[in-house]
Amino acid sequence: MDKFLFYGMTGEKMCFQHILLNALDLAASGHEVKIIFEGASVKLVSVFEEEKHPLYLKAKDSGIIAGVCFAC
Repeated sequence: MDKFLFYGMTGEKMCFQHILLNALDLAASGHEVKIIFEGASVKLVSVFEEEKHPLYLKAKDSGIIAGVCFAC
């Protein structure tokens, strides 16, 4: 089993969706995966929550979201 850590730095929704897709795919394949929201991406958390984004909610429910930078 490999370990992967994704740092999302961009505030562009499409770019972060790519992180979510890759992370969920790797996790489904049995790898240990974590996601951290950094930089401008921290603004996406409220967007994803508000629209009940299915990829974000799946990642959140599966526990692969490790954190959100509060300083950003």
